[in-house]
Amino acid sequence: MPNTLRQRIEDLGLIVASLLRRIEPDRPGRHLSRGAGRALLLHPWPYHVRELQQILQAGVAVARSDELRLEDLPLGAAEPRPELPQGERERLVE
Repeated sequence: MPNTLRQRIEDLGLIVASLLRRIEPDRPGRHLSRGAGRALLLHPWPYHVRELQQILQAGVAVARSDELRLEDLPLGAAEPRPELPQGERERLVE
């Protein structure tokens, strides 16, 4: 079992969708913009899923629509992970 979210990056889309449904069950249309999804993929994720949950909760609190934008997510100044290969990045974002 992977210890950090970084070790489960291929599951990030599913984890985000599950967390958003849990955070706001009355708003099933919540989703990430393409830019926000890309930023989450490139974030280094040194900790566990709880870190992602806290970032999404903060984003939901300030988002002005069902789409969470990059500006809504408090990702801080963490060093991004190296760029993913083209096909892998698209597969994970969509």
